[in-house]
Amino acid sequence: MRAKIKINGKEIVIENIKKVSAVGKFTGLMFRKNSQALLFKFSEGRKAIHSLFCHPFVAVWILEGKVVEYKIIDSWKFSIKPEKDFDTLLEVPLNDKYKHLLDFFVDKNQ
Repeated sequence: MRAKIKINGKEIVIENIKKVSAVGKFTGLMFRKNSQALLFKFSEGRKAIHSLFCHPFVAVWILEGKVVEYKIIDSWKFSIKPEKDFDTLLEVPLNDKYKHLLDFFVDKNQ
């Protein structure tokens, strides 16, 4: 699966995304250094995620197909919650497969 992400007038395609099953929602990127990007579907709301036992990754929260927030997530955070509701979460690990995406998600003006 692939996804086209648009943020602040920029666009990028993310390849090799795996849709996560209900069981996979509990583990996500835990213990997976070279994982592919993961796509989670939820009912709309503001659920918290964590990054325990995870390597750094980019979280992209989406509502009805539009990006509402994104953040680079460091390891060992107990609770990460976006400011807005979402129904889809894309977790993109910052490994060799996806490191080329880092510049897209880092705001050079900050």
